[in-house]
Amino acid sequence: MAFLSITTELGQVRCGGFLIRQDFVLTAAHCNGLEDKARLTKAVQLLPLPQEGEEVMPGDVCNVAGWGNTRARGFVLPSKLQEVDLKVVEAERCWCWCYHWFDSTTMLCVGDPWEVEKSTFRGDSGGPLVCDGMAQGIVSYGKNDGSPPRVFTSISAYVP
Repeated sequence: MAFLSITTELGQVRCGGFLIRQDFVLTAAHCNGLEDKARLTKAVQLLPLPQEGEEVMPGDVCNVAGWGNTRARGFVLPSKLQEVDLKVVEAERCWCWCYHWFDSTTMLCVGDPWEVEKSTFRGDSGGPLVCDGMAQGIVSYGKNDGSPPRVFTSISAYVP
């Protein structure tokens, strides 16, 4: 898990990311990466990527981590990494929940709308959705109140 703090003309941007090569942190498209080389140690390891077309299925429970906002009202940034297990849900849940631009060929719908206390939020963008030890998704976006479901980029759609 990588923490990216990027200075832009609009101010500081906080994002997550993850190491897929010693010299490459994968993050969300709207997060700018930094050029540097990681030193692999017992605590710093690469996160494997799926094969082309390998999919996670609705009902699969995966893990996501980040340093994003922890409150729907107000802005509370944690000082330590937060993590939560989230369920992959049917694509229809994202089409029905105001994500009319949702594309199931390149995106994943993640988070049970009935488990409102479990979600990603602002500042978690770029972090990995880890299913069975493999990065299957990237935290991308969701509703402004942070409620699930949320949209993740499907990594296997871009592996080629």
